[in-house]
Amino acid sequence: MTVFMLITLSLVPATMVVIGLVWRKRPPRKINWIYGYRTTWSMKSQETWDFAHRHFSRIWLNTGVPLWLASITAGLICTRCGDEVLEKLTAGATILQCVLLFLTLFPTEIALRRNFDESGKRK
Repeated sequence: MTVFMLITLSLVPATMVVIGLVWRKRPPRKINWIYGYRTTWSMKSQETWDFAHRHFSRIWLNTGVPLWLASITAGLICTRCGDEVLEKLTAGATILQCVLLFLTLFPTEIALRRNFDESGKRK
Protein backbone atom coordinates (compact mmCIF):
# COMPACT_ATOMS: atom_id res chain seq x y z
CA MET A 1 0.00 0.00 0.00
CA THR A 2 2.80 2.43 0.85
CA VAL A 3 4.55 2.01 -2.50
CA PHE A 4 1.24 2.59 -4.31
CA MET A 5 0.65 5.79 -2.33
CA LEU A 6 4.16 7.08 -3.04
CA ILE A 7 3.68 6.38 -6.75
CA THR A 8 0.33 8.17 -6.63
CA LEU A 9 1.96 11.15 -4.91
CA SER A 10 4.49 11.27 -7.77
CA LEU A 11 2.13 11.16 -10.75
CA VAL A 12 1.26 14.85 -11.14
CA PRO A 13 4.71 16.30 -10.30
CA ALA A 14 6.47 13.69 -12.44
CA THR A 15 4.21 14.56 -15.36
CA MET A 16 5.05 18.24 -14.91
CA VAL A 17 8.79 17.52 -14.82
CA VAL A 18 8.78 15.16 -17.79
CA ILE A 19 6.67 17.44 -20.01
CA GLY A 20 8.71 20.45 -18.85
CA LEU A 21 11.93 18.70 -19.88
CA VAL A 22 10.52 17.45 -23.18
CA TRP A 23 9.11 20.86 -24.16
CA ARG A 24 12.32 22.54 -23.07
CA LYS A 25 14.36 20.43 -25.50
CA ARG A 26 11.76 19.58 -28.17
CA PRO A 27 8.64 21.73 -28.03
CA PRO A 28 5.93 21.07 -30.60
CA ARG A 29 7.18 22.80 -33.72
CA LYS A 30 3.97 23.72 -35.47
CA ILE A 31 0.66 24.96 -34.12
CA ASN A 32 -1.72 22.02 -33.93
CA TRP A 33 -4.92 20.90 -32.22
CA ILE A 34 -3.54 17.61 -30.89
CA TYR A 35 -0.39 18.18 -28.86
CA GLY A 36 1.06 21.14 -27.01
CA TYR A 37 0.14 24.12 -24.88
CA ARG A 38 -3.08 24.92 -26.72
CA THR A 39 -4.90 28.08 -25.71
CA THR A 40 -6.41 30.86 -27.76
CA TRP A 41 -3.44 33.12 -27.10
CA SER A 42 -0.74 30.51 -27.64
CA MET A 43 -2.20 29.59 -31.03
CA LYS A 44 -2.42 33.14 -32.45
CA SER A 45 0.90 32.89 -34.29
CA GLN A 46 3.98 30.72 -34.52
CA GLU A 47 5.82 33.23 -32.34
CA THR A 48 3.20 33.01 -29.56
CA TRP A 49 3.24 29.22 -29.86
CA ASP A 50 7.02 29.06 -29.42
CA PHE A 51 6.99 31.62 -26.60
CA ALA A 52 4.22 29.79 -24.71
CA HIS A 53 6.07 26.47 -24.81
CA ARG A 54 9.37 27.98 -23.63
CA HIS A 55 7.62 29.84 -20.83
CA PHE A 56 5.36 26.99 -19.78
CA SER A 57 8.17 24.42 -19.72
CA ARG A 58 10.12 26.63 -17.28
CA ILE A 59 7.08 27.00 -15.04
CA TRP A 60 6.39 23.28 -14.99
CA LEU A 61 10.02 22.46 -14.20
CA ASN A 62 10.22 25.13 -11.50
CA THR A 63 6.96 23.94 -9.97
CA GLY A 64 7.19 20.20 -10.61
CA VAL A 65 10.59 19.50 -9.06
CA PRO A 66 9.90 21.11 -5.65
CA LEU A 67 6.36 19.73 -5.65
CA TRP A 68 7.69 16.24 -6.31
CA LEU A 69 10.29 16.51 -3.56
CA ALA A 70 7.76 17.89 -1.06
CA SER A 71 5.20 15.21 -1.94
CA ILE A 72 7.62 12.32 -1.58
CA THR A 73 9.07 13.75 1.64
CA ALA A 74 5.60 14.14 3.15
CA GLY A 75 4.69 10.64 1.98
CA LEU A 76 7.80 9.11 3.49
CA ILE A 77 7.23 10.90 6.79
CA CYS A 78 3.61 9.72 6.87
CA THR A 79 4.48 6.09 6.18
CA ARG A 80 5.17 5.80 9.91
CA CYS A 81 1.73 7.22 10.74
CA GLY A 82 -0.18 4.30 9.28
CA ASP A 83 -2.13 3.56 6.13
CA GLU A 84 -5.17 5.66 7.02
CA VAL A 85 -3.12 8.84 7.48
CA LEU A 86 -1.12 8.11 4.32
CA GLU A 87 -4.34 7.62 2.36
CA LYS A 88 -5.70 10.98 3.55
CA LEU A 89 -2.39 12.68 2.79
CA THR A 90 -2.31 11.15 -0.69
CA ALA A 91 -5.88 12.24 -1.45
CA GLY A 92 -5.31 15.78 -0.17
CA ALA A 93 -1.93 16.14 -1.83
CA THR A 94 -3.26 14.89 -5.17
CA ILE A 95 -6.07 17.45 -5.07
CA LEU A 96 -3.56 20.19 -4.20
CA GLN A 97 -1.24 19.05 -7.00
CA CYS A 98 -4.08 19.20 -9.53
CA VAL A 99 -5.00 22.70 -8.37
CA LEU A 100 -1.36 23.80 -8.72
CA LEU A 101 -1.16 22.16 -12.14
CA PHE A 102 -4.18 24.23 -13.23
CA LEU A 103 -2.82 27.44 -11.67
CA THR A 104 0.41 27.15 -13.69
CA LEU A 105 -1.58 28.12 -16.80
CA PHE A 106 -2.11 31.67 -15.58
CA PRO A 107 1.51 32.94 -15.60
CA THR A 108 1.96 31.84 -19.21
CA GLU A 109 -1.30 33.44 -20.30
CA ILE A 110 -0.34 36.67 -18.52
CA ALA A 111 3.10 36.61 -20.16
CA LEU A 112 1.52 36.08 -23.58
CA ARG A 113 -0.77 39.09 -23.09
CA ARG A 114 2.11 41.25 -21.89
CA ASN A 115 4.38 40.36 -24.80
CA PHE A 116 1.94 40.04 -27.72
CA ASP A 117 -0.96 42.02 -29.11
CA GLU A 118 -4.40 40.64 -30.05
CA SER A 119 -3.16 39.48 -33.46
CA GLY A 120 -0.17 37.58 -32.05
CA LYS A 121 2.52 40.11 -32.95
CA ARG A 122 5.18 40.97 -30.42
CA LYS A 123 4.58 44.32 -28.72
